[in-house]
Amino acid sequence: MNILENEFDAKQAMADKEAELLKERKERYSELTEAFLQTMAANIAASDSAEQFVQKTAASGMKALGEWAMKKSAFEFAEGLACLGVTWGVPNPGAANHFLAAAAYGILGVGMSVGSSALSSSSSSYGSSGSSSTSAGSSNYSSTSTGDLR
Repeated sequence: MNILENEFDAKQAMADKEAELLKERKERYSELTEAFLQTMAANIAASDSAEQFVQKTAASGMKALGEWAMKKSAFEFAEGLACLGVTWGVPNPGAANHFLAAAAYGILGVGMSVGSSALSSSSSSYGSSGSSSTSAGSSNYSSTSTGDLR
């Protein structure tokens, strides 16, 4: 076998690998699209109004983003430790950058989780708010149920 045949085989193997990766990406994209459409359909079915649908959709998106950010935070923290391990504990600017990224992703993750919880609780109590306080017809605050004060 000569050098040209080896080079051709290597190029063919790379092209085959790229085609396989492209096929995997297309499959993942279609799975992601299907999951998104299922989530939207579930939110539409569980919503009483357009406002509640928007709240549920935003809450589920924020929850997913928060989960991703927390995973990314843990990964960046591990990368920072790996950078320190490479230099045997000597301060390394790369490690500091990874730790800063871990903190930023952690803050984003916590913020998205808290926001998602707030939106979820407000959208779940949306249907019951107003019914008990307006049925009394007076300005007496004792007629408001405790569920509306959450």
